[in-house]
Amino acid sequence: MSTITVKESYMDTLRLFGEVDELLDEAVEQYLIDRIVQRIKRARAQVQAFEKLYGTDYATFAERAQLDEDYYNSIKVIHCGNRICWPGSTGMRRHESGQRSSTT
Repeated sequence: MSTITVKESYMDTLRLFGEVDELLDEAVEQYLIDRIVQRIKRARAQVQAFEKLYGTDYATFAERAQLDEDYYNSIKVIHCGNRICWPGSTGMRRHESGQRSSTT
């Protein structure tokens, strides 16, 4: 178990609503749920952007990118480490040879 510091004024208010440890556990749990939901929404928005950009659902895009070399070579996306950057941004570009080089 870890220890956190909570302002005394918050502790006084929490005591009005019940057991402080339980309330803090609930608050942390709700915070984590909210952050996870935010990330899921952001991921869904990114998938929708890809689907719009490539005119296909993600599963079809992924399959074609893996199996169809001509399609793979036609993709107009810049790869930046473990994330995707849009054309014109700085980062790493994939050359026709498959090697990467800096665009900065």
